[in-house]
Amino acid sequence: RRNSLSLSAPPNLLDWQNDEHPQEKESKSSRYSRTSINLSKKALAKSLGDVLATTKTIASSSNSSIVMSASDRRRNIFESILRRVCQNDSSLTRLKLDGVLLEPSQWQRLFGALENNSSVEKLSLRNCQINDDILFHFIVCLVDNDTIKRVDLRDNLVSNDSALKLLKVIAK
Repeated sequence: RRNSLSLSAPPNLLDWQNDEHPQEKESKSSRYSRTSINLSKKALAKSLGDVLATTKTIASSSNSSIVMSASDRRRNIFESILRRVCQNDSSLTRLKLDGVLLEPSQWQRLFGALENNSSVEKLSLRNCQINDDILFHFIVCLVDNDTIKRVDLRDNLVSNDSALKLLKVIAK
């Protein structure tokens, strides 16, 4: 039996597994040992491509319809992830948001939630167009969070000065 996030997203958009189910662990890649959320650019493009191809998803209920655009779906996924981080979900130890482009306010909310989170150990933010201003909020997050052990910030828009500030915080 698979644990699932209660999202209205295509099932392949969120790839995660939980250690509590050893039979699934064997069938999945052995490199995942705990819950992992994968929102890589490739996964988003593949999953959201279906949504964008149809432009809108319409769910009918009696005489009324609910219309959800692709941007609404992305927002729902982000809110679900943020909720799990805020709730300090102990099964969420790896957060991979490679290629995900968020608004600065969304990054601030995520980093604010991670500041008090004690379960996320690995964070991958490759190619997210994170700039120095956004990195500042991440640095503040790391000052109070001693749980995050691995961070991948490759292919972002970070200056050398900001990278050095980040290294100083990590070195403490």
